[in-house]
Amino acid sequence: MKKQCSQEHLTPPKEGVREPKPLKKVPPESEERNWVDCAKVSYWINIYYPAFEAEIQLTYKPVKNSPRLLRAYCSDAYKLTAKHQIKASAIQEKSFKIRHGHTVITAQLSGQIPSQVQFYTTDGTCHFLRGALYFNTASQNDYLESIITFIR
Repeated sequence: MKKQCSQEHLTPPKEGVREPKPLKKVPPESEERNWVDCAKVSYWINIYYPAFEAEIQLTYKPVKNSPRLLRAYCSDAYKLTAKHQIKASAIQEKSFKIRHGHTVITAQLSGQIPSQVQFYTTDGTCHFLRGALYFNTASQNDYLESIITFIR
């Protein structure tokens, strides 16, 4: 029996989310610790940490009980991570289950690359969320490890 998708989890909470507008960066001298901003494109959001010059890019896609859509979303997530293979010295993937049995796939990337962590999670029938952590620096991952751990 297939699980039915419900709309109750699709509306984001109002606190901490700004009204949709063109994406922009907050200057590093900003007093804000982080901000959330929506792009004009539906289901796409960035969380910016100005103190670390870091950004988490999140993309949500409805699965609609479609195995074909789920395979396509997973394939796209792998392809986006694989684009970093040119400069990455290593890509380590891990898979685990979280509350409610949802699967999470994480990719830890090493080397002189802008994105050290990428992930996606899905319940397999209704929801798919992909994320990537980016830094506006060419620093080594060793230097960024404590910041990456904090953001995780």
